[in-house]
Amino acid sequence: MAASKTLKKEYHKTRHAAQILERLDVAKVRQAAPSCDRLFTTLTQIMEPATD
Repeated sequence: MAASKTLKKEYHKTRHAAQILERLDVAKVRQAAPSCDRLFTTLTQIMEPATD
């Protein structure tokens, strides 16, 4: 089991997802995964207010 060598001995995908995501280096992820970069770019464009 993946969590068997951890101190807490419990891993829950949805409960720990935010903590795991906080540790990611966004630049590395975007460079390694072009589809993820496209997703981030699209989401950023949708979330940012239009500057007309």
